[in-house]
Amino acid sequence: MISHFINEPDHWRARAEEARNLAAYFVWWSLQVLDRLTPEYDGATAGRLADIEAGASGS
Repeated sequence: MISHFINEPDHWRARAEEARNLAAYFVWWSLQVLDRLTPEYDGATAGRLADIEAGASGS
């Protein structure tokens, strides 16, 4: 009997990884927008953006 892809754990692991990557991209994008809208603000947003960018370039 042929198994349907919905029953395959690898399918769901790949979908979960895709969702995590998409969520990380949207966090990065929203922080970029906030940084562009409020360039004089040097608070938590700037720190989080630097941390995310350092993590992305490090891996």
